[in-house]
Amino acid sequence: MDEAPEWQATAHLELAAGTSAQEVQDKLGLSRYVDDPQAIEEEKVRKSLEHPATKMQFTFVGDNSDELKKVIEGGDFDSWRTFLHPEQRIYSERRYNGSFRLSGGAGTGKTVVLLHRARMLAATEPVSRIVLITYTTTLADSLESGLMKLDAGLPRAAKPGAPGIYVSGVDSLVNRVFRGTQEIEQRRLVSRWLSIDP
Repeated sequence: MDEAPEWQATAHLELAAGTSAQEVQDKLGLSRYVDDPQAIEEEKVRKSLEHPATKMQFTFVGDNSDELKKVIEGGDFDSWRTFLHPEQRIYSERRYNGSFRLSGGAGTGKTVVLLHRARMLAATEPVSRIVLITYTTTLADSLESGLMKLDAGLPRAAKPGAPGIYVSGVDSLVNRVFRGTQEIEQRRLVSRWLSIDP
């Protein structure tokens, strides 16, 4: 299985998660390809690069490659950390009615999509409260650094629940929320104690 294409691993995961075989076929476009014997070879290659299963391993930049050209010619490795491919832009800018899951292998750009999505939400809803959490402190620092590189003017929240973007590791966030709850309870008890008549 180590040498199998990524779409096969994704198909197995989807099936294990309860997705029907038909839904997996539709999602990966496994039943859509029809060979056109009249098409020239270049057109066949281009069409195959647009196939959902192919997109999991290869990326066709297309005709509008100015943003990619700027990153490559700029020689700034940090720019790669915030470069958003047009295919990824769909996930960072789409409106969802509720939550959604973005999955992919290591290095596929999930973090970049997350950064751009946070920026989009902050721009469209300036008073919104956005929380970016991760399991590791290192990745939380990387997210913070990526946000600064992407847009240093993004509103930051000093604490959870405040307007702006709050970046944290999950342990740190839970600890902070728990301590905040304890402080509120202590103030309530002190306030109650002070208001008791002698």
